Amino acid sequence: MFENLDIEPKSKVLFVGVGTGADLHFIKDKDVSVTAIDLSTEMLGRAKNQYDSPNIHFIEMDAQNLTFSPESFDMVIANLILSVVPDPNRCFQEMIRVTRAGGHMIIFDKFAPPSQDLPVIKKILRPIAAMMGTDIGRHFEQLIVPYEKQIREEEDASALFNGMYRKIIVRKHQTQQGIS
Repeated sequence: MFENLDIEPKSKVLFVGVGTGADLHFIKDKDVSVTAIDLSTEMLGRAKNQYDSPNIHFIEMDAQNLTFSPESFDMVIANLILSVVPDPNRCFQEMIRVTRAGGHMIIFDKFAPPSQDLPVIKKILRPIAAMMGTDIGRHFEQLIVPYEKQIREEEDASALFNGMYRKIIVRKHQTQQGIS
């Protein structure tokens, strides 16, 4: 997910659903300010124990109800969060809101293949996976539609398990003519 990721020095980066912090080692030595949020106190505690850096701030917070001001971050990173939150639309809306105009959102998650119906096996497994807290049948293409005037997709790359996981990079439009 972090391969070829260009993070400008002095950027403000938000990790949504940081979990145990496993991804933080990819950017911990960069000259950036990181805010790492998670709803789980236990997971956040594990992440804090791994990283003692003045550039990383940990906050317990719901990804569906971010308390940050609009356009607070240059980059928002969401790794395996949109498939587990109860309301992925609300989470995505919040991610867009806190991303500055011209900023990026990096999304790595389980999404159904674009423009394809779910294979029969995934249709069968989807309710079972849902009981374990994840949705293997969400379509990113449906999630992005309401926000097409605010953002544009710059990359959509298939990754892991024959495309079950995807790396998607989205840029928020510059503020102009009422578009933010």
